[in-house]
Amino acid sequence: MTNAEERARQLVSEAEKKLSPKGFFQSLFFSSRNRTEDAIECYQKAGSLFKLAKNWLQASTAFRMAGDLNLEQNNRSEAANDFVFAAKCLDKYDTNGAVKYLLKAIQIYTDLGRFITAAKLHNNIGEIYEQNLELENAIQHYEQAADYYKVEDNFMSAKKCLLKVAEYASSEFHDYNKAVNIFQEVAFFDLKTPILHYNVKDNLCKAGLCHLCVDSLNAKLALESYLEKYPDFENTAQFEFLKKLIECVEEADEETFNKMVADYDKLHRLDTWHTKVLLKIRKQIKGHPNLL
Repeated sequence: MTNAEERARQLVSEAEKKLSPKGFFQSLFFSSRNRTEDAIECYQKAGSLFKLAKNWLQASTAFRMAGDLNLEQNNRSEAANDFVFAAKCLDKYDTNGAVKYLLKAIQIYTDLGRFITAAKLHNNIGEIYEQNLELENAIQHYEQAADYYKVEDNFMSAKKCLLKVAEYASSEFHDYNKAVNIFQEVAFFDLKTPILHYNVKDNLCKAGLCHLCVDSLNAKLALESYLEKYPDFENTAQFEFLKKLIECVEEADEETFNKMVADYDKLHRLDTWHTKVLLKIRKQIKGHPNLL
């Protein structure tokens, strides 16, 4: 046992003693509230020392005890901070436990109207689920994070979460309508700010590809609408790529489709998302749109 861990255990013991029933004489001089506040401080210090000793379970327990006591004292903001610290300790090996404490903190922050902080924690939960490949849960929390960011008019932060939702919704769950709506929403937001125009062509292209996963007519109509809103889109490689892919699907020309994808990949390296979506589109050409 390290010195830090030994001192942490002493502090836990001190906290437990402060919370134990006192005799009549002691109760005259020490209020219950003061004893509880002292216990909270002991648990918080113990949590930090357990972290130093890399005893993550005990660290989390100490912070959780501090959080529970702070809630009893109606110190809600402090309690939420304690639950976040508890979660950060647990995410080393117990992600379910980490999510549990993050959700407790989120409930407090939303009650306090601190939506940006709640959004950040929902994003953290989304990342935890994403790392564990629990993508349906990840999408749920990324969406909630985006909603809270929007409440505070912080769309710059919201769109990072939304783009993750769009990519997973389309590539993993084939919810192309949701993806289209998000890619378009982000693209049209960026269109309002000249410095963000660079991103517009990519997100419009992604929206068009999702349309093409469903049918070529919708994709063609969408492409025309994009040009109305953003005429410069016509001068981009993304527009030309999307336009020719629509033609390939309409003409059932798999050979040209494959060549177009290969040529585009040489200039604009296609990532995993593009690969999955393009494979889905190619199956449209083969006449087996439901073959996944």
